[in-house]
Amino acid sequence: MRRTFCAIALIENYGGDIKVTKEERYFTGHQACDQHYGFGFNWAAGSK
Repeated sequence: MRRTFCAIALIENYGGDIKVTKEERYFTGHQACDQHYGFGFNWAAGSK
């Protein structure tokens, strides 16, 4: 399984303070990353 999509940073808001944490987490794609972080996007096939 090829993991070619990389998350490089985690940005969090703590009561108005911004915390940036270095990440280096690889995923098989956008949807796998979304599932890991729980963004909740609806993924569907598309075209350009």
